[in-house]
Amino acid sequence: MPKIPVPLWIKILLPVAAAVLISIILIFPSAYKTAIAYERGRKAQQEGRHSTAIREFEQVLRQFPDSDSIIARLAVSYFYNERIDECSELLDRIAGRKVSGKLSRQVNGIVGKMDSIYYESKDLVEVLKLYGQEELERTAVKLKTYLDMNKNDVMGIFHLANINFDIGRYAEAEKLYIRTTELQPEFYSAYLNLAAVYRETDQFEKAVESCRKVLSVNKEHPQAFVALSKIELERNNAAEGLEYARKAYEYDSGDLHIISNLCLAYHYNNMTDDRDILFEILKQNNYYDTAALQSVFE
Repeated sequence: MPKIPVPLWIKILLPVAAAVLISIILIFPSAYKTAIAYERGRKAQQEGRHSTAIREFEQVLRQFPDSDSIIARLAVSYFYNERIDECSELLDRIAGRKVSGKLSRQVNGIVGKMDSIYYESKDLVEVLKLYGQEELERTAVKLKTYLDMNKNDVMGIFHLANINFDIGRYAEAEKLYIRTTELQPEFYSAYLNLAAVYRETDQFEKAVESCRKVLSVNKEHPQAFVALSKIELERNNAAEGLEYARKAYEYDSGDLHIISNLCLAYHYNNMTDDRDILFEILKQNNYYDTAALQSVFE
């Protein structure tokens, strides 16, 4: 089959175009890297890999701090990673400003979810002041009274579930966490706390299933991998527990709870040098549970 000759103009333009592209990359390397980061973030977000999306969009935002579309995309992934304070801060920055198309619908949806899931009324805040003082039984009584008048208050139900868990009333905690997920299927912490109930009651397959529900939406939810790690450590699968702990740390290496869990996983895998390095970080940051960790190590 005869070869089709390449037109002369293409032969001339291709080297020129390549030279221009190389020049742009050499002259504006940061712009090129930022464009790559944006594409990686956009792809990761579409695929439900929100930790990767956060890392890439944070890099882009440093270059374009006033970009509404980047702020919006980052807020979306913060929401799915349950970094709620950071999500709220970004949403405040773009409040009243136009974000176009599908992204606008996503942002509006998240604003609605933030209000319906995480809002705490003034009355609830007053009740929870007792919880902060660790008066669990009194807080539980007052929360029940509050919920008699606010039966579908998601945060009220969630906090009551947490108190029941802390006290060890796992059956009641289970009912309340399930109720929370029925009211708000995108309240991912409720699924993970439900997994903790199942872990404590040796219902390990149910615990794993609760974690998988979160990961079906966000494949890189760090706390879901912490929960999976705790499940495996509880059933004496130390190597698997370490694998999940490392994955959580890969997705969010600055979270002290994640560092604490990895520290524990290192301990159960007899990796004392790695454990001690992380334990020192926890002590330097005044992590609340260092005494409990120390007692395990001894």
